[in-house]
Amino acid sequence: MPGFPRVLAKADVQQIEAVLSRTSLTATAFDVTVYEGTMLFIASVGAPTAGSAQTLDLKLQHSDTSGGTYADVTGAAWTQFTTTAGVKVIAVDLDRVKAFVKVVATFGGTTPTYPFGVEAVGLKKYS
Repeated sequence: MPGFPRVLAKADVQQIEAVLSRTSLTATAFDVTVYEGTMLFIASVGAPTAGSAQTLDLKLQHSDTSGGTYADVTGAAWTQFTTTAGVKVIAVDLDRVKAFVKVVATFGGTTPTYPFGVEAVGLKKYS
């Protein structure tokens, strides 16, 4: 892969959701129309700091407008986080998604609190 370092140098990294300790998530819409190809979405999750029998499910949803109706992006869910910290990556073909994406979190167990954040890495169309 001789071209890989050159491509990586052009990659744009965006924070979708800041790393915060959370018991819920009000997601922010992220405009992917200025990107092309495959975008990586990286979830960094710490071990839960409160609760019992904790689980955290994260997935991406998309919509034509930032305030529109969102639906799940097929194949864009991370495997469930439980009681250990981890970093997980999903790759999304941007030709298969609408203009705006957001992260949706489902917390399970008794009063779970998870520190986590999500970043996106992609190539801008006009760079």
